[in-house]
Amino acid sequence: MSYYDVRRMPVTYRKWFLRRLSDEFKSQADAQKRGSSSSDSNRSQSQQVPVDEIMERMHAESFKKF
Repeated sequence: MSYYDVRRMPVTYRKWFLRRLSDEFKSQADAQKRGSSSSDSNRSQSQQVPVDEIMERMHAESFKKF
């Protein structure tokens, strides 16, 4: 996701995204501190988050007609 895309998000989604991104960086830093020697074990510890899919679902749900 680009900076421009994040800036275009509504504030509540932007806060969620930044909080999630911060948590991901913290978990990666913790994994590096633990000093795992294999790059394969690093990949298994950090999961890829489908942010685009999550944001599309949140956007679609927020604009549903009641």
